[in-house]
Amino acid sequence: MIARVASTMEADNIRILIKEDYSGDMVDSITNRIVDFGIVRLWSCYRKNTLAFYNLRKLVWRPLCKMRVGVDIGEKNPLYHVAGDEVEPAQLQNFPQILQESLDSGPYSDILDRLHLPVSKIRYIVDSRAAQYELLELTDGYTLNSGHVDVPYGENSSVLDICKRRFLALKDCPITSDIGLLTNANTALSDDGMTFVQGLQAYLSAN
Repeated sequence: MIARVASTMEADNIRILIKEDYSGDMVDSITNRIVDFGIVRLWSCYRKNTLAFYNLRKLVWRPLCKMRVGVDIGEKNPLYHVAGDEVEPAQLQNFPQILQESLDSGPYSDILDRLHLPVSKIRYIVDSRAAQYELLELTDGYTLNSGHVDVPYGENSSVLDICKRRFLALKDCPITSDIGLLTNANTALSDDGMTFVQGLQAYLSAN
């Protein structure tokens, strides 16, 4: 998606830095205007406190897309081949959890309790998406994610065969995953930045 949007930009010498951050360093980068903006996910259960923190830092968060909360699983998980697009938290009882560091400790560490997910005997803590995907491929574990479930499993099997993982929404989950744009309150987006954000919003809404 990023490469496709970048190809439509008309300016020369564009430098695109793609960086994932789970530590909060992105907030400092935006506050200090090292970067123009960040794409941030807000769990709805933490929304009030998070937005209050952004306000103190003179940052503005604008929603782009609302998604359902669920889990990603790989082929080694028996649920991979089950029909349907939802899973009960209790069905994940015997599978390892693959968690980003920010969900294992810190202000978001109670997210598993909030989602009523059972305690697993094995928990893998990762600091990169690459490690997360590798563990999904090699184990029967699951990782928290968010997504849409508009397309039934059987109708997008060609995509799943390539990715070797699928998304299952947590059944009856009241918590949503809200993707939004985080900017400095005193900085306007450039034309190229706006083009990127519009392309991202279209991509998120379609997937």
